Amino acid sequence: MTAIRGLKQEIGRLKSTLENPDYDDNAIIHPDKFTCIYWTRGYLEKAKETLRENMKGAFK
Repeated sequence: MTAIRGLKQEIGRLKSTLENPDYDDNAIIHPDKFTCIYWTRGYLEKAKETLRENMKGAFK
């Protein structure tokens, strides 16, 4: 659960950075914020899927 919460917070931080009017699109950032959001969302979905699978086994 803590990992899922952390991933959600990371997505929020990245989106806030991108939406900031002072954010410079031309800044050299490796990887860029959009890539970070994409992969963090993927990690979040995988973490939620794993949690669901683990919870099913706990109640058998």
